[in-house]
Amino acid sequence: MICRNQKGEGGRPYENMKEIKVKHYSIFTNSFYWIKWIWRKDRAVVYMSVIQIIAASIAPLIGIYLPKLTIDMVTEGVTEGKLISTLGLFSIFIVLVYCLRGGMEYGKYWKYNYRRGELIAELFLKSTAVSYDITENGKGKTAYQEALDVAGNGDWSAFNRTMDTVPNIFINVICFALYSSVLGTLNIWMVFILIGLSLLNCLWISLNIKYKENRREELAYAERQFYYVKSAMGDTKAAKDVRIFDMNEWITGIRDKAVEKTRRIRKKLQDRNAWQEKMSFLTQMIRDIMAYGYLIYMASEGNITAGEFVLYFGAITGFSNFVSAIVSLCN
Repeated sequence: MICRNQKGEGGRPYENMKEIKVKHYSIFTNSFYWIKWIWRKDRAVVYMSVIQIIAASIAPLIGIYLPKLTIDMVTEGVTEGKLISTLGLFSIFIVLVYCLRGGMEYGKYWKYNYRRGELIAELFLKSTAVSYDITENGKGKTAYQEALDVAGNGDWSAFNRTMDTVPNIFINVICFALYSSVLGTLNIWMVFILIGLSLLNCLWISLNIKYKENRREELAYAERQFYYVKSAMGDTKAAKDVRIFDMNEWITGIRDKAVEKTRRIRKKLQDRNAWQEKMSFLTQMIRDIMAYGYLIYMASEGNITAGEFVLYFGAITGFSNFVSAIVSLCN
């Protein structure tokens, strides 16, 4: 969020935070902003992300076709030499693809993580350009703490998450399209059923994320209280006053309340995570029983070969995961 003006109407300072006009941006707008920002700072990160997307999209498809190829060659009775040479070439190709994907993923990580330090500096400079009555306001401090948590929260910062999540969204969308084409040759209704159950699983994930977002400001306020008290307790200049006025228990009590409040909020978040994981497990279990049951039925009736059974088995597993990953990453 961005404060459009630093003063209220007539140039008067804001009397409260309600007068501040705040503009909220969507996750897609924020992602686009970060991509443009890193393009200006270090274009190699973008190029490496494109290569990562291509390599990571090809790798899973090869992974489900290789077992089918092996079984088909064995059942067709090819010579040992042809079998070994074919599988050897495929194995080398897979290793190269995975190495390329891993190299791009970890290589860009160090580059954009280095650039993240500049964001914290920009955040501080931005805070110096904001009106003093805003920065010293309680809500203003909470807003700054939220921004600081996002920018300086390591791998969980908004910038790091964007650099990691956006390529993964593209990867999962491409893999979803490729796996859909594979499963479509088996039964198009199977694709729709898998999508429906996967979207139900995504609903549990979305509800959990929304719950966390609603608790974000509350958690930031509690953490700000704790860090403020911690900083005050470490101030040696105030030590004399603390002893004279017997303020030790009072300050310790404030600290303990802030710690307890933070603990309660985090406990609620953990309980919510546990609920989401249970619902996701139940949904995935129903999905897998239906999909694999149908696949076993088709194989027992002789409608698909052994090689196709292995191919569809891997496609069903990967397909559902890709659908869930797309929605989860977008959230």
